[in-house]
Amino acid sequence: ELALLYNCPRAASVESRDKCVVWELDRQSFNHIVKGAVEKKRQVYNQFLKSVKLLQSMEEAERQKIADVLKTEVYEAGAEIITMGSAGDKLYFLEEGSAKAVIGEKEVLQYEPSSFFGELALLDGSPRAATVVAVTNVSCVTLDRDSFKRLLGPLEDILRREADNYVKMEEESKGLQSGQTADTATLEAKDEEEDEDEDEDEDDDDDVVDDMPPPPSTYMKKGPRGSVSAEAYGDWNKKDDTFTAPVHAKPDETKERLRAVLSKSFMFSSLGSKEMAVVVDAMLEVTLEPKTRIINQGDDGDCLYIIEEGCLDCIIKKPDGEEIVVKTCNVGDVFGELALLYNAPRAASVESRDKCVVWKLDRATFSHIVKDAAVKKREEYVQFLRGVELLQSMEEHERQKVAEVVKSESFPAGTIIISEGDAGDRAFFLEEGTAAAMKEGQKVMGYNKGDYFGELALLNDAPRAASVQAESDVVCVSLDRLSFKRLLGPLEKLLKGRAAQYSQAASA
Repeated sequence: ELALLYNCPRAASVESRDKCVVWELDRQSFNHIVKGAVEKKRQVYNQFLKSVKLLQSMEEAERQKIADVLKTEVYEAGAEIITMGSAGDKLYFLEEGSAKAVIGEKEVLQYEPSSFFGELALLDGSPRAATVVAVTNVSCVTLDRDSFKRLLGPLEDILRREADNYVKMEEESKGLQSGQTADTATLEAKDEEEDEDEDEDEDDDDDVVDDMPPPPSTYMKKGPRGSVSAEAYGDWNKKDDTFTAPVHAKPDETKERLRAVLSKSFMFSSLGSKEMAVVVDAMLEVTLEPKTRIINQGDDGDCLYIIEEGCLDCIIKKPDGEEIVVKTCNVGDVFGELALLYNAPRAASVESRDKCVVWKLDRATFSHIVKDAAVKKREEYVQFLRGVELLQSMEEHERQKVAEVVKSESFPAGTIIISEGDAGDRAFFLEEGTAAAMKEGQKVMGYNKGDYFGELALLNDAPRAASVQAESDVVCVSLDRLSFKRLLGPLEKLLKGRAAQYSQAASA
């Protein structure tokens, strides 16, 4: 259905495991009957998610990703939504009605619309810590375990701080119930303070609790994930003005080689000479033997790597435990940067295919020197892409995805940017300067800022139909074949219309 919803190529092959019977629905019926309802429901989900306090720090594009994978579940009054001790496979957001958490016969927590529950079991893979029962007829939207880990990774610290509150409240509750004297006065004084502040705090609290379900025991052993929260939220996002990057001595020729490799990467291309020198000095050489797993999916990210020699495979573990290679990184490629840019867990494992030499850059240096420049460059790309006529029908978050994968390339006047008959491996958007399409030495089309070329060879898997030469000094942003197919699939009709213009120009 995704290929129909988003007018993009099939994202995967599907093969029958045994004898199957399936029902087929054609694109036309889907578009006329189903698609509108799906889009409407997605908008309803997105509007609801904006009201969930947990998600209000997320970007609109991130909430839309969550809305894409949510499912609605309905429960009658009195029904058990989750059962204490059972395995946790999803997170719940209460859309309509009210519910309560109970342990035994005791009610320990109440839930109203926009509340969420079920997250503790997903954070640490522990059994459900309490039963949740529908007080009225209830409608929930649910997020499965894999989507929870993938989409809510940056919010894990907030969820863990909620868990810490569960720990504190449970300890206080046990102390009062057992008649312990050591902390009784303190707890009573705290209760009095809370009573005095109750009216003031009522607007800020989602729930009123007398006792809380015990958290999984793993919470008592695991500390907060400081490497994420220290950058993601509030006052913690302030930088240390006294920061000094580490220096790992290396020969001048090695430094020059590193600069050459780094300058080709989007992540580092916007650095000034001083910043580049700091980054080069801070990089640490790491040699990997074949089959060394240098990054593990789901781990916190504390560094990124750039490849000098060899190649490495990016591997994703599927829910059934099977591991698949989704990308291969080669010399000059950067990997591990997304976990640092977005304060998210590692999205994939990375393993050396053969003997490799990589350079490691620590999180602190990246955050203080590289990150701001990379974000600024990304914003510049987004701003430029807004001016490209082809992309103006795209949503903002779709253009942002394009901005994350384009690379800047410069060509002096007179340079052949693409040659007729060559295999096409990328499309180009002209950012600065002018260029011309040439056939048999004749100019058949001119390109100015915001124009694009090179897409026909990618659309049709055919050789380049013409050469393109820089008329002035030119700056282009380029999009590789895989990203082109994945991100610009919905624009294929527009691109094919442009192809007709080429034919007319060539025959004129």
